[in-house]
Amino acid sequence: MTRLALVFMMLLPAAALADDEGSEHTAQLVGDSADTLGVTVTFDDAAGWSMSVRAKPGDALKTFQIAMPKRHAHYVVYVTPKRSAIAFVEVSAGIETGRDKVGAKDQIAWVWSPTDGKLVRSWTYGQLFTPAELGNLRRSVSHAAWHSGHAVTKAGLELKVDGAKPRTIVLDAKATTLR
Repeated sequence: MTRLALVFMMLLPAAALADDEGSEHTAQLVGDSADTLGVTVTFDDAAGWSMSVRAKPGDALKTFQIAMPKRHAHYVVYVTPKRSAIAFVEVSAGIETGRDKVGAKDQIAWVWSPTDGKLVRSWTYGQLFTPAELGNLRRSVSHAAWHSGHAVTKAGLELKVDGAKPRTIVLDAKATTLR
């Protein structure tokens, strides 16, 4: 029976054994539908991340290249009320050659202006997680993840944190604080 299982595993495509995802970069857009309408985020292997946005409904569409890492990662992208800011929060960090863990100095969130595409503020993992929590992120072959769900509420974007002591991190509705 063991030989049969081993032969079966050897017949599986290599990609299925390494990573079962269809994409190495994903972003889930969240927020009120009136705010998210007219906002698009995309990833290009050569250029990296960009966002196309109408600063306000009816405005001309503008596209901005945004300076974020091109590394393997997955994001929740929060469009704040009245489209005053667009925030990317890394919820699953890719583990790859040269990056075998998430460090305290690694950025976890970026807030961008929808009017000029400029970075407004950012946070690091060390600002949100203790060293012990960072050492205990949920791990797979290709990811370090901490997120187990999210919701947009009046308070802002609420992100559920996995771990020994589950908790919620909130990016306020103005995207000025993340705690």
